[in-house]
Amino acid sequence: MSLLTKGDIQASWSMHPLAMFAFAAIGYRIYQLIKLIKTSNHYG
Repeated sequence: MSLLTKGDIQASWSMHPLAMFAFAAIGYRIYQLIKLIKTSNHYG
């Protein structure tokens, strides 16, 4: 994933083909959590 963040897609794909899927899944999960935090009401 380090190579993918640096922009070296070819080397990243050759080392670990599922890294792009994992990176996308982690990014999507972070997006979901931020969206949940922004829409939840905090009482107290």
